[in-house]
Parts: sequence; C-alpha cells; structure tokens
Amino acid sequence: MPQPFVIAHHLLWTAYGWWLPNDPRGSGSKIIRNPSLTKLGDLHYGRKSDQPSGHEIRTFYSRAQPLLRHNLLTLHGDEVPTAACGLAQCIQQHNFTCYACAIMPDHVHLVLRKHKHAAEEMIDNLQALSHERLIPAGYRAVEHPGLDAGRVATLPRSPKVCPQRHYLRRTKPTGNWITQATMAVCHQV
Repeated sequence: MPQPFVIAHHLLWTAYGWWLPNDPRGSGSKIIRNPSLTKLGDLHYGRKSDQPSGHEIRTFYSRAQPLLRHNLLTLHGDEVPTAACGLAQCIQQHNFTCYACAIMPDHVHLVLRKHKHAAEEMIDNLQALSHERLIPAGYRAVEHPGLDAGRVATLPRSPKVCPQRHYLRRTKPTGNWITQATMAVCHQV
C-alpha cells in the first residue's frame, strides 16, 4: 500500500509525569524505564477500549507522584502565556504554519503544516523554546526535565488511509482532515 501524502502533523506532548507508560487509559510507551513505577500496574501499549473514570486516573497519579524522580508539572496562570510566547517564537523563527494550538494544564496540542523539518524535530524545537521561556520567568527549575517526549500523527490528504492513533481524535471520516484535527484540538480547551 502506498504511503499517504502528508499535509500536516498533529503534535502532542505532555508535561513531566503525565501519561505514564502504565497509565490506566493505555499508553504509547513500550517499556517502563523507572522500575519503581511497575508497582502501579502493567504496561498496556495503545489506548484501552474500556476507559477508566476520572477518579481512577486521579488516584493513579496521586499514587504515582511520590515514585517520580521530579514533581509533576502543570501549566497554570501566567505560565500559559509564557509557554505560548515560546511556541510563537519557535513558529515564527522556523516559519511553521500553525493551524491550531491548545495549551492544557498537563499537555499541549498543535496542528502544523508539513515542513522541511521532521515532525519530531518540530516538537523538539517547540518544547525547547517554550521551556527556555519558563526557566528565566521562574516557573521551572533548570534541572527539571520539563516536558516528556511528543507524539506525532500525520494528516494525509485522504482520511481513509490515515491510521487511527490514540492521540488523534477523528470527528467524522469525511471532509478536511486539517479542519477535523483543528476542531479536535479546539474542543480540548
């Protein structure tokens, strides 16, 4: 089967400590790197078909927090526009086309047009500049890892050939994929 023609990427990354490998919702991780986290449950690769309640997820993360090497990070208040300025600086500096952006307390979504940079490089650049803005403003310690690895879903011209990914919500199987991904990001807010 031929590779789909990619026109945009839905980029997603979490703040440190969120969406762990053995998250009760499932995970994109294939290994648990921190052995102390194995006490919390088994690894489940991919999104689980039966999703846990919000209470179950909050309980999981309250049990996980003392096992992490660093404090859980969230973005609140003045941290959000500070991180957004870093993202905007990166988008302008690298001449990215941004269709949508949502900065949530524990994760970030962006829908960016395909670019000469690989999607993973785009995430690295976006994370670095937003993190660099948060440190001098006093919102993050230099030694804190800050952001976890990102995930990428490519948006091909035809939705019929796009693989289902747990981090890309599809609204309807017809119409413009960029619009649908943008709407999914906007509904996060």
